[in-house]
Amino acid sequence: MKTGSPDVENLYTFPDDASFDALRTLVAEWMVIDQDISLQEALGKVLMEKGQTLSTAESCTGGYIAHLITSIPGSSNYYKGSVVSYANEIKEKVLHVDHGALPPKAR
Repeated sequence: MKTGSPDVENLYTFPDDASFDALRTLVAEWMVIDQDISLQEALGKVLMEKGQTLSTAESCTGGYIAHLITSIPGSSNYYKGSVVSYANEIKEKVLHVDHGALPPKAR
């Protein structure tokens, strides 16, 4: 009996080029990128190609989205920054979130 890591190459059958091209055609309107790169890399490529920028407002993620985006070299070309707003008062005062849209404070 063999133990340890599975033989990954035998676990999956990767599609051939023709199958992948057919799949790409079917999902073209939803596909962001067809390369084996991270989501944050794909986002950066799309933003650069379109000449657009991005800013984020985070709460429960605690700045993790900003961390992922800025882990990509050159992200300062398209990423403007983030507000991490845990407290409702910051969401209201800094981000101008309507008080009624926020859940009541935990007691």
